[in-house]
Amino acid sequence: MDLSTLHVTDALVNLTCGLMCLSIWSHDRRDQCLALWGVGLLIYGVVASVLPFAPPTWIWSSASYSALEVGILLFWGGFRSFDGKPPFTRPLLFLPFAPLSVCLLLGSLGWDWSEADRAALLAHCTIAAALATYTIRSRMSWRCPRAISAYSMYIIAASVAIPALLRGTWLTPTSAEIMIALVDHVMTIVFTLSVIAMVGERDFQKAAHAARVDPLTGVLNRKGLAEAMISRTSPQTLMLVDLDHFKVINDQFGHDCGDEVLRDFTGRASATIGGAALLARLGGEEFLIVSEDKCIDEAERLAEAVRLAARREPVRAGQASIPFTVSIGVTMCNSTDDFQRAVKRADDALYQAKASGRDRVVTC
Repeated sequence: MDLSTLHVTDALVNLTCGLMCLSIWSHDRRDQCLALWGVGLLIYGVVASVLPFAPPTWIWSSASYSALEVGILLFWGGFRSFDGKPPFTRPLLFLPFAPLSVCLLLGSLGWDWSEADRAALLAHCTIAAALATYTIRSRMSWRCPRAISAYSMYIIAASVAIPALLRGTWLTPTSAEIMIALVDHVMTIVFTLSVIAMVGERDFQKAAHAARVDPLTGVLNRKGLAEAMISRTSPQTLMLVDLDHFKVINDQFGHDCGDEVLRDFTGRASATIGGAALLARLGGEEFLIVSEDKCIDEAERLAEAVRLAARREPVRAGQASIPFTVSIGVTMCNSTDDFQRAVKRADDALYQAKASGRDRVVTC
């Protein structure tokens, strides 16, 4: 396979990978990152297809590095968009001008134009390595898709920079171009599959999180609570909480205001119990708090704090001011206890709290 054919196939690989990203993006246009990566790959493909026919002069090669820098800019914007940031910053927008500017500056200072062109190429490689560094800094592990996409960019940058640094040695220009083209073939595919896998991994994590969390209040649901309890082996305190007269709140103020009361209560309860305890919505207006208090007296004090936080002030929902209270049943759950039986004991205590007039804590 001759060098021209390698350039053509390299262009086809980049164009195909770019279209793949754009195709996936077209099914869910919220993923702007895929569109940016896709267009960046298309630009790489177009530049790779034009390179064999470009005049072998410093101005053309430096201009092609700047064109590739547009692709780098879009890749960088894609990763920033994936991270929830604005795709571009003002400094990033100057990247496409860097290689050509370096070449023109050094040439005007009296450098040989071929050396200035090599400096422009190294500037392009440095920016690509900087993008890879930005990408890998937010990895979840050294083997995750994000890290692999960074490795592919490092390898491509190195495959371009090393021949430039070794120019005039044992590495001939033709063999260097062949090496660069072959590396780009493979690493472009690796990069594309990695960023697609990265988006898929994020979507899977979102779906898994949504399956464990109550969508209205943001606290754990029954499934999330069951999973969280697996890792807890020490004695636990269970507090079953029920909002008093919640049906009256819904009937008087409407279900939207009732939802706001539920959200407000979970915020107050979470702030009161701290990060070590678990808060789960079991259904309707019933919640379960699982804490690691060592005795029933500590648990009762924490439950009382939750009760006082609930009645501290009314909930503001639109024009409405909605006061509410809670009743709480508290029990201990030792490591040898059956969890469901402990929940039943807490439920019995909650029933006593309601039967005794509500807005109170009862232990069992």
